Amino acid sequence: MCEPQLFPVHSKGRILLFKQGDPVFHTQQGIGVIRSIQEQEIMGSKSLFTTLYFERSGLEVIIPKSTFEQKVRSLMSETKAQGVFTYIDGLHEPTEPLWKARQKQNHGRLAGGDTLELCSVAKSLIRLRRKGPLTAGDQTHLRRSLDMLAEELSAVLGGEMEPMSLRLEQACTASLAAPERPQDDATGLSVA
Repeated sequence: MCEPQLFPVHSKGRILLFKQGDPVFHTQQGIGVIRSIQEQEIMGSKSLFTTLYFERSGLEVIIPKSTFEQKVRSLMSETKAQGVFTYIDGLHEPTEPLWKARQKQNHGRLAGGDTLELCSVAKSLIRLRRKGPLTAGDQTHLRRSLDMLAEELSAVLGGEMEPMSLRLEQACTASLAAPERPQDDATGLSVA
């Protein structure tokens, strides 16, 4: 078994190089660390694999490069992390009223692991919660979106996950209390 030093990954038209010890964000597991990179021969074909360790769950996973490219990304930048709360404040998209369609939509958003999509899930479900109790699925999606965001923001900005989760929830709630700015129907941008 050969141990390569770098793990090249194609992402959005660029090649990113990961190495052992790098923190990464996995769309299903959250923040992990690359424990090792191996090249293994399986059925006569050589493939790159990486072992990821997720401290929060204690889980260790070995994944092939093809899965890595689909499910793992770099942590967000500090600049993007600092902008999350501004993004939440300006986010004014409607909540899907039909529970089945909402579940499907939010499941897809969570599975993608995109920071802004996670913000959308959290804020829309907090908006819905203000109107009445959430379904079990909505509660699960809200908790998962807040946990994933809080874990990554804590890793990038420093601090503990639980206070960060509370800060995110408060930011969503506070932005809902503010009057929504009228939006231009053609662009969806604020006209004020």
